[in-house]
Amino acid sequence: MSTTHLRKTRPVQHIKNAKSRVAERFDPTEDFSDVIGDDLNRFALDNERPDRHYVWPHNSAEDISKFQAHVLNYQLETYAGDDAKGALRPKGMQGLLKQGDVIRVADHVLMSCDRERWEKRQRYEATQTMHANKAEATRLQEDHVMEA
Repeated sequence: MSTTHLRKTRPVQHIKNAKSRVAERFDPTEDFSDVIGDDLNRFALDNERPDRHYVWPHNSAEDISKFQAHVLNYQLETYAGDDAKGALRPKGMQGLLKQGDVIRVADHVLMSCDRERWEKRQRYEATQTMHANKAEATRLQEDHVMEA
């Protein structure tokens, strides 16, 4: 199909002046994220441990078992109690969980694994992807040379 029949378009003139019509940016001086009802904030945690990596799988036996059987051995997180200093919990849920409860939010459960092992696994997966991409690029180049 030939592209010669397509006509060239000129830039729209009003875009040149768009910068002068942009509303001024407003950055609040206070963090309101805990009270605006943002769905992403409901999974935010208080008192995260820096040595753990957290995930929120769906609260189903199938999803939970996938994480438990994973090579990183994810474990369900339970609430230590309101009296426990630095107890891990979703933001804004103080008083709503009982000691020993599995931490749940919006039909998801909180699970965690060792952060060092998780980071190592991320490096491994990135390396595997890089090697697979190089192999595919080499194969495509070889196929292209054979076609020529």
